[in-house]
Amino acid sequence: MIYKLELPLPPSANRYWRHVPVPHKKGVVVVKISEEGRKYAELVARAVVDSGIKTITGAIALKGIWYCPDMRRRDIDNIRKPLYDACTKAGLWEDDSMIIYDPILKKLAPDGEEGKVVLTITQVASAILRKAGAWSK
Repeated sequence: MIYKLELPLPPSANRYWRHVPVPHKKGVVVVKISEEGRKYAELVARAVVDSGIKTITGAIALKGIWYCPDMRRRDIDNIRKPLYDACTKAGLWEDDSMIIYDPILKKLAPDGEEGKVVLTITQVASAILRKAGAWSK
């Protein structure tokens, strides 16, 4: 099966999580999803429900196009984890460890358009699954 999904541009990984010190425990820090990250996860959950896509099981291959709203320098690695975690939380797929292929192309969005990510998701029938995640043959 092949699915296509358009999602809003996620916040950078640098803004998706927050490291919060635990009061009364010197040196202990908890990593939490930031308010911006929680709002993004809600937008993704809504988009997944609206798409009608049921939870994808098994190994998957992704092809993404990241439409940037401007020419600022952006690191592709900072988009992957927040995007994949939000998709997992939304129930798009069982877990992002099931992704065995994930090229992302970075493009400039057309004038006046906001940033977005367009994912093409393909279930990979030839993959075998192992406890640690998906592995291709």
